[in-house]
Amino acid sequence: MGGDGSRNELGRLVHGGTWKTADQWPPRGISVQDWHLHRGGGLDPKLPADHGPTSYTFDPDRPMPTVASNVSSMTQNLPPFPRMMRTGDPISLRESIVLQGAGDQVTHAGVHGAEAPYGDLAERTDVLAFTSEPLAQDFDVTGAPEIEIYLSSDAPDTDIFVQLQDVYPPSETWPNGYRMNLTESIFRVRYREGFDKPVMLKPGEVVKVRFELYPISNRFKAGHSLRLLVSSSSFPRFDVNPNTGEPIGRHTHKRVAVNAIHHDPAHPSRLILPVMQEG
Repeated sequence: MGGDGSRNELGRLVHGGTWKTADQWPPRGISVQDWHLHRGGGLDPKLPADHGPTSYTFDPDRPMPTVASNVSSMTQNLPPFPRMMRTGDPISLRESIVLQGAGDQVTHAGVHGAEAPYGDLAERTDVLAFTSEPLAQDFDVTGAPEIEIYLSSDAPDTDIFVQLQDVYPPSETWPNGYRMNLTESIFRVRYREGFDKPVMLKPGEVVKVRFELYPISNRFKAGHSLRLLVSSSSFPRFDVNPNTGEPIGRHTHKRVAVNAIHHDPAHPSRLILPVMQEG
């Protein structure tokens, strides 16, 4: 995907792309690059300096809303039509509550669960955004990115959500730029040592969590930036962790969690990218 960036007659982004073939997945010619998270919101291959962590507060009663995602349903039932009224298709009794696919990651009144003031998800107080400098040349990512996060929390359990974006710079076509979601995933931290071995967090304990994102093949055009959003929710795409450590689905209350992302030489949180080399 990628390489166009125009606007169609409906006002939507035309991201573009081409078909390619290969005899294996990921294709031959892939190399792995580490892009490190830096204090102040930087994202680049350099190792981080010796700085303290960056914290955010996650309130499960006010989860980050899902603007758009790689979903094929996420619908809700509409109020019943008049009893004697015929409908041609059961689908006509439903409406989507999550945009299916890609979209500018900005909330508005039409986003399920969003609250005013609306705006870029990256500007929320429960979100950390790590953004690269504008790229000097095209950059091709093909395969399944991974994330390795060092974190601590004052809660016994919490979630880590990450989303990789292709950030279009402001232009005549897109005066406010465009923050296109490419891939994302979430991880319940109690399962960092295995899904058969839940382990609760200790207050202030720094742990490592590594997990895979959905595979992509995207060309980040020169002038674009990579952005990694880090939070603890994306609702209703994913269920919300109450942060209590109670059995899943049987919690009795919720609590606010203060979560910290560590990015220093001893805790080099990183985005692991499969990069397609030219030629």
